[in-house]
Amino acid sequence: MGAGPLLAVGAAVGSFVYGLRRRPGRLGTQSVVLMSGVSGCLVLVAVLPGVAWLFAALGVAGVLQAGVLLTRNLALREALPPSALAAGCSVMYAGVGAGYAASGSLAGGLLSVVSPAAAEGARSGGGDVAERAAVGRGGDPERGL
Repeated sequence: MGAGPLLAVGAAVGSFVYGLRRRPGRLGTQSVVLMSGVSGCLVLVAVLPGVAWLFAALGVAGVLQAGVLLTRNLALREALPPSALAAGCSVMYAGVGAGYAASGSLAGGLLSVVSPAAAEGARSGGGDVAERAAVGRGGDPERGL
């Protein structure tokens, strides 16, 4: 199971849980707090070893992301008159799509500079891991390792 389905399941749970009770504070503040939690969970995905931590962090991120989306939609509903709500939602979701496009472009650009093996070596704390992986696959072009 990849990151997408984990986030989706978490979001489904989060949507239900968020609606169970009233949250204190303004919607904008709730959105910022929840988005900070999502960001923190995604940082944990990058730094914690082990699949169990990955699943847990992605599931919690999905739960929190549902709250982010709901608070943004409710805040938009409060801010706009009913006649402008459809246009406001369209603009908001277009902005989200532009964000996904920008992050995908950035990831693609980074992949052309940093290999996945080097990224794994940096994550595990040693560049020599990436070198050993390349040698193990016969990827040592200099045959010096």
